[in-house]
Amino acid sequence: MDPKSPEYPKLLANTEYIMKITFSFTLVYLWALATLKLSQLCFYWRAFSVQLNKWIYLVGAIVVAWAFIFTFIFIFLCDPVEQQWTLQRIGHCMDQILVLKCIIMTNVITDLFIVILPIWTIWNLQMRKTEKFAVIACFALGLGCCIIGIVRFWQIFVIDLIGNLTGTSLTTFMLCTVELMLAGLCISIPMLRPFYLRWREKYKSSQLSNTKEQTSQNAKSGSAPNKPGHYTAWIELNDEDQETGSNDDGSERQLTKEHPNSAIHVSKDWAVTQE
Repeated sequence: MDPKSPEYPKLLANTEYIMKITFSFTLVYLWALATLKLSQLCFYWRAFSVQLNKWIYLVGAIVVAWAFIFTFIFIFLCDPVEQQWTLQRIGHCMDQILVLKCIIMTNVITDLFIVILPIWTIWNLQMRKTEKFAVIACFALGLGCCIIGIVRFWQIFVIDLIGNLTGTSLTTFMLCTVELMLAGLCISIPMLRPFYLRWREKYKSSQLSNTKEQTSQNAKSGSAPNKPGHYTAWIELNDEDQETGSNDDGSERQLTKEHPNSAIHVSKDWAVTQE
């Protein structure tokens, strides 16, 4: 905002618009964080409602109260409200930097509490330790949001609201956006496993159906599989085995009978040893 700068006229013309966007973005950011926190707590409620029921309601109430309190404070930070985006000195404002610091630190504290909330319950589940560590690691990704919040708290000290708002706040706004995206990703990760298992089951069923259809066509036409070394054409029981009834011996015989050299063979010779 140096009047001697060649960019001063353009910056002065756009400052009011920039400050309005900043005001709106902060309100959206507050409620985006609040809804993401509540979404994570809803997931805890579905998964650990018996063990963490009271804690979930308590933390949920704190998050809702946090969002309403800071929304009210930020809207009425200045008297009148227009003072937050107008360049004219028509009123007075509280310490905006102090309010932003309070928002960031309380956000980090609630994030940290939400991350550690299910750890004790998960550790007492009847699971292998490796599985426990894997589940805890999924929830612990939320620590990334805490780290971003701490970095943002440090960046607040370099923001110059009066002299160079646009030049000193870029990193802070970028970190806000990354924090929201990371929070959404952390909340979604635990739910991705069921979708992956369904997709894998559907994909295998479709692949098996196509393989059986191709095998049936090859058996009727008497032709060899399309790819050399492809074993699914002869690993299935042939028509003769299906007529006489299939059992383990028939399947074993079908796997170990003579086939072309390019096919896969299974040996019947095996032994069990103990060291």
